[in-house]
Amino acid sequence: MEFRMNKLDLVVVDMAGTTVQVTDQVPAAFQQAFHQAFHQVDVTLSDEEIRFVRGRSKREAIAYLLNRHLSLVDCQRLATAVYSDFQRILMERFEGQGIEPVDGDE
Repeated sequence: MEFRMNKLDLVVVDMAGTTVQVTDQVPAAFQQAFHQAFHQVDVTLSDEEIRFVRGRSKREAIAYLLNRHLSLVDCQRLATAVYSDFQRILMERFEGQGIEPVDGDE
């Protein structure tokens, strides 16, 4: 039996626990990134709001949280900017403090 693999266009993985070890710093980093990214658009989030969106797609979580705090017009305009800031902040934190890969995932 012959097996042929087609070219992959996209691979999607969940980061925490799938590709990196889950330590206290991972949830803390996500929480800090949410707080900082939203602060840049003058939205203050509670820790409870952030915990509520854990596990969701970050784009969906950001859109949901923006809709809770701003008008629909503002949400659509700001969603991409907040998502970009969130990613940048998270990467800076991980690069600065380091994260450990899951065994066998290097």
